[in-house]
Amino acid sequence: MRPRALTPSLYPFLPPAQAHPPIHPLKSGAPLQGDEARVYELVTRRFLACCACDALGFETTVDIEMAGEQFSSRGLMVRELNYLKERPTLSETLPRHFL
Repeated sequence: MRPRALTPSLYPFLPPAQAHPPIHPLKSGAPLQGDEARVYELVTRRFLACCACDALGFETTVDIEMAGEQFSSRGLMVRELNYLKERPTLSETLPRHFL
């Protein structure tokens, strides 16, 4: 097995040169509270994730035919989290009315 890059691209259909630069924080979010602080954290963590290396992992695919039936299974084992450490999920960061 060889590791493969797990890329954080939001727009896989665009060549990298055509994507706009990431939205990034311009000043401290310390005075923010509540929903504003949560949105600030989302923007900051997404920006940091864009600066991080790709995550690495191993992907396994198994296809079996048994008694005339086809079975398929896939698995992914992440070896190095890298950008995944910084990138939050939307449900843990954004206020409910934004989802």
